[in-house]
Amino acid sequence: TSTVHETVAELLTYLQAADTSIREELVLKVAILAERFATDNQWYVDVVLKLIKEAGDYVSEEIWYRVVQIITNQGDDLQKYATETAWKALSEEAMPHRTLVKVAGYVLGEFGHMIADTPGCGAAQQFALLHKQFTQSDNELRALLLNTYVK
Repeated sequence: TSTVHETVAELLTYLQAADTSIREELVLKVAILAERFATDNQWYVDVVLKLIKEAGDYVSEEIWYRVVQIITNQGDDLQKYATETAWKALSEEAMPHRTLVKVAGYVLGEFGHMIADTPGCGAAQQFALLHKQFTQSDNELRALLLNTYVK
């Protein structure tokens, strides 16, 4: 419904100026609201990626696990959309948040083949974009990226 979309948009705007003591809870509430009242899963993916880009430090593991679970279980259309969207989001960030790298790494590893024929999104470009993040990553993220490379 448009009311939920408006409310989530307003909360995303507020999140940028919100006191740090409430950001984590606000991020969680926005994610729950977006998932529960999503009219389509593409909108939900967009909301979670915005949360990650705007407040990555406050996005819990459960939130990114959940968006990946929904992407994985909802079929080819959402998988392709999420792959294109994650690719674009990662490409646009000079210093992406590690949670964005996790989501993009997982999605590109599982579904990158769906966009490999798109100009500028081939396997070599996907590898290069992800590998730029490898050296400044912690061991957990490096393990995820290595798994992505193998796929």
